[in-house]
Amino acid sequence: MTNQELENRKYPIGKFHCPKEITEEHISQWISILEALPTRLETLVKNLNNQQLDTAYRPKGCTIRQVVHHISEIATTTVIHVLNGQLQKIIQ
Repeated sequence: MTNQELENRKYPIGKFHCPKEITEEHISQWISILEALPTRLETLVKNLNNQQLDTAYRPKGCTIRQVVHHISEIATTTVIHVLNGQLQKIIQ
């Protein structure tokens, strides 16, 4: 596998480029993407068997199962941080 092929597998949708100015439209679009993510993930993996779920998407990379778990873990942690931030505002 060439370095370029490996790079393409590391970033299958490309590297994130943050806009210089974040608008309400950006935020609304990002929220829509996040809201749709659980259903989209379920649709993508619900018919996969264990062998497919345990397939790495690149050499020495995570398996599909690990990526899905990681995404849900990040989402849960984010919600906890947001709620904690809201709680801190109420306490103060």
